[in-house]
Amino acid sequence: MFEQPSEQLVNKGGVQSPIKFWVDYKPGKIPQQFAKQFNPLSDEKIGFSYWDKEAAQKMKLENWTGWFLGLFSQVGGTVQQGSTWVNYNTNLVADTRTDIMSLRAQGGTELVRGTYQEVKTWLNNNPELAGVKYQKIMVLYIDELQCVCAFHLSQKFEAGLRAAVAVASNTTPSKINLFNLGALTSETWGFKFSNEFKPVDREGEDYTGKGELSFSPVLTAGVIKINGAHAEKFNMLSDLTSLTTLYVEGAQAHFQQQKAQTPVQHTNVQHAPMSQAVGVFEQPTVPAQRTAQPAAAAWDAKNDDLPF
Repeated sequence: MFEQPSEQLVNKGGVQSPIKFWVDYKPGKIPQQFAKQFNPLSDEKIGFSYWDKEAAQKMKLENWTGWFLGLFSQVGGTVQQGSTWVNYNTNLVADTRTDIMSLRAQGGTELVRGTYQEVKTWLNNNPELAGVKYQKIMVLYIDELQCVCAFHLSQKFEAGLRAAVAVASNTTPSKINLFNLGALTSETWGFKFSNEFKPVDREGEDYTGKGELSFSPVLTAGVIKINGAHAEKFNMLSDLTSLTTLYVEGAQAHFQQQKAQTPVQHTNVQHAPMSQAVGVFEQPTVPAQRTAQPAAAAWDAKNDDLPF
C-alpha cells in the first residue's frame, strides 16, 4: 500500500490521550564469546514488547506495520529503590527549548516543572535519579493492534528507522532526521517490521565479530499520499495525527494558564511503586534529510490491501 514518497491517559489540559500502549525495544547484549552462533529469535527479551494492563502481562510485538503520527521528547526512566522499581516520566513535548515538562514519579506528585534544561539541572542535583534521562518518543498507529502506540526510540531502534527511510529516500542514513518525517502534510510515512534483526556493535555499526553483540530491527519504509490510492486510510491517520498533536499541546496550554498563578514548588524525590505486506513504495517528495531540529524535537488490518 505504500506509494512512491514525493503516558498519562488525560493530560493536564484535559485532552484524552490517544496512546494505548507504550512499546520498548530491547537490542540484546551478547558477549563476544557467544556471538558467533547466537540467534536473536531464541531470546524472548530481544525485540519489541509492551505492557498490556487488561491482560496484566508483557506482550511481544513481533510483526507490525506502523504509521507515523509524531516524534516527541520527554524525560523518563526507571529507578530501583530497595526492592521497588519506580517509573519517572514527564509529559511529551515538541520543542525542548521552550516547551514545559512536568516530572512525576508514577502515582506521585510533581517533582519539578520547567524546560528540558531546567529539568536536567534539577536531575543533576538529584543523583539518586541517574536513570532518568532524555528520551525520544515516536507515536505510531499500529495496524495489527488497531490502536496508537508510543515507541521509546532507543539507539538501535533509531538506527533501523533511519536505514529504512534512507532506502526509501535514496539517500544515506546519516542524512536522515526523523523529526522531519511529519514535515509534509500531503503524505504519511509508514514502517513495517517482520521480526528480522541486523547484528550490530555497541555503537550501532555492522558487527565485525569483535566486542559485544546487539541487534537493530530491520524495517521497510514508505509513504501513502493524500490523493493516492488509499485516501480513506490517509484521512484516518491525519485525524489521529491531529489528535496526538492536540494532546501534546494541551499540556502546554495548561502550564501557560497556570504560569501567572501559583508557582510550582520543587519537592524532594518521592518514590512510588511501578505499575507494572512489503510492496511497491513511492519515492518521498522531499527526503527526510537532517536539518536543524529542536534541542534535545480504527483500521481493520485483516482487510487491508497493503502490498507489504
